[in-house]
Amino acid sequence: MKILYALAFTVLTWASIGAQTLSYNVQRVTTAQGLTSNLLSSICQDKYGYMWISTVTGVNRYDGYGVKNYEHIQGDSCALYSGGTRTLLCDSDGGLWLGMLNGLVKYRYAEDCFQKFGDSTLSWIHKMHEGQPHQIYVGWNGGLAKINSQTEQLTYFDGVKCGLGGAVPAVYDIAQLGRELYLATATGLMTFNLDTEQFKTIPPVPETEGKRIIRIAVSAKGKLWCAFGGDFATIVQTNVQFDRWKTHRELEVIAVRPSNPITDLFIDRQERLWVSTAYTGMALYSEASDSFQLIKTESWMPHGLPSVIIINLFQDREGKIWGASRKGAFFFDPDNNLFESVTPGNHAGADEYMLNARACVETAQGKWWLATGNGLFYMDPSSGETQYFANEPGKPKVLHDNSVRTLFIDNVGDLWIGTAKGVNILRAGKMKIEFLGEEVGLPNVVTKAIYQSRDGTMWVGNFSIAGHCYRPPGEKKFRPLSDHPVLAPHQG
Repeated sequence: MKILYALAFTVLTWASIGAQTLSYNVQRVTTAQGLTSNLLSSICQDKYGYMWISTVTGVNRYDGYGVKNYEHIQGDSCALYSGGTRTLLCDSDGGLWLGMLNGLVKYRYAEDCFQKFGDSTLSWIHKMHEGQPHQIYVGWNGGLAKINSQTEQLTYFDGVKCGLGGAVPAVYDIAQLGRELYLATATGLMTFNLDTEQFKTIPPVPETEGKRIIRIAVSAKGKLWCAFGGDFATIVQTNVQFDRWKTHRELEVIAVRPSNPITDLFIDRQERLWVSTAYTGMALYSEASDSFQLIKTESWMPHGLPSVIIINLFQDREGKIWGASRKGAFFFDPDNNLFESVTPGNHAGADEYMLNARACVETAQGKWWLATGNGLFYMDPSSGETQYFANEPGKPKVLHDNSVRTLFIDNVGDLWIGTAKGVNILRAGKMKIEFLGEEVGLPNVVTKAIYQSRDGTMWVGNFSIAGHCYRPPGEKKFRPLSDHPVLAPHQG
């Protein structure tokens, strides 16, 4: 599948953003495009290029243009089985597997039909992983199972026979390096060798003692990551020798809920570790700083992450990162990010009107100014410093009006600010805004445009033609357009 993208210009808005925050140009697939629900659980891509997206009410096939829905239909033996789909797997043979609350299901393309495998005990499937050609390993509440994707023979691994000496605990996640599977289980970390089919329990360390491991990932270099159930957004880093351990709490610090569990750990083909959480969205691990960088959610922006609740991550054949969230699916290209949005931060008076950006200018020193529906913002992109200018109750006015309509920097570096009730000016090199009005010939009305022509003439366009005015070079006061020798006859 080759998904086509439409490129649109959007108005950027501002924020006080920290050095640890990333932004990507995100595309969304939601009920607006035809999904059965925006409450998602998993995503995968089959050999035909289709993206399969599971929701709480069904499974959806997306081709980049439209969506085909599959839902449970009572009495239809080929329809999707009842019960929620927790995880999806598209195997190398071209098969689509569904891990459901009540069993393991395969979609048969030729018959456009769903078939269930195993008995009623195979339930609450958490993860499926193709450990070797034609062998699908299934992590579920009862332990670990395997199904041959060609013969469709299902095997349950017995803990006593496979080296544990007891029952296999619930397996929540599976990662692989070489011939070894790394298992996140209800009793901690375990490994499973594909050749000997023997389990091995990894002795707990203080970082994992008494904890339920629910997510696991391992890199090609042998760096292993795991996350816990029922815990804050804490991630433990170790290696496949399990002789070095480090706890990362960066995502725990920013949590705004009493619980912020990690929902997925995903290593892409470029060996980058991506993390999704239940309440703070996504993050990316930085090897250079040995820390996690948060990705801005920006659900109000058309091209921002749609939700802070992200359940599953996936990378398609073109390298795009996909996410299953509680407000639909999304995807972005991590290597060719065309746009970055800067959004309102924790400024006093911040509200939705700040998203209504009207103009943006850059000074000769590389500083940025943004006109919004509720004030004026300044930002130094090199340092991240921001400043907010707006009228506040009980304080001296700093602008004619908070509704800033236009901005212009003249040939001496002064910033002209057109508002809904007149013009302000910020002299070059200063941070105090001055008021301009009738004393210089400017009416206190809605200012729509400000410009300086090559000869140095300043032009101000207002809400009505009668309010248009200009200031010739060398003069201090503006004149009405009706005084202009060339333009006056053309008014009206």
